[in-house]
Amino acid sequence: MIVIATEMRFSPGEVVLPAREVNLTVRNTGSLPHDLTVPGLGIYLLVQPGQAVTTGLRDLPRGRYDGQCGIQGHAAAGMAVAITVE
Repeated sequence: MIVIATEMRFSPGEVVLPAREVNLTVRNTGSLPHDLTVPGLGIYLLVQPGQAVTTGLRDLPRGRYDGQCGIQGHAAAGMAVAITVE
């Protein structure tokens, strides 16, 4: 699954992940650093402009989780994503 970070938004805005095993990539196509923080799943990926970061996830608990960019002011500007683990 690939999530694109640009200035003040994630695309797609809703992500569905399988519970068993998946690679999650965040690609920053913006000009500012961004991160994807999902506290309920223990995810924190910091991505510099023009870069991508991938993490392998497995045995995720099923449910719906809120993710956001944890850089000051970014989440308040609308940089959030809904994650569903099936």
